[in-house]
Amino acid sequence: MILLVGLFSPVLIAVLAIIVVVYVKLASLSKPSIAGLLGRSVLYAVVGAIASLILTIISMVWYEASTGYSAGNGPLGWIFFYGPVSAALGQLIALLQWWFKKKGVEKE
Repeated sequence: MILLVGLFSPVLIAVLAIIVVVYVKLASLSKPSIAGLLGRSVLYAVVGAIASLILTIISMVWYEASTGYSAGNGPLGWIFFYGPVSAALGQLIALLQWWFKKKGVEKE
């Protein structure tokens, strides 16, 4: 179950973002543009995924050097868990930044 949630975590955060945007629109709250949220969400998701990929590679190299055993399943861990969860974390950070910004403060 944890693996499934980890795999679909970017989708779950995207659904959460849609719910938050709908709430903001219905409540007529003053927030920065939705296009800015979308762009920042994609950017942070990519940065999160790349950062976790680099850390996974470093971890694999260290494991193989220190134990002598192959870390051959490291890429599978990244593909199915670490990558999606890191991308979702980036999306969540973008959503939180968007939520706490005032309208007109955004520089894009």
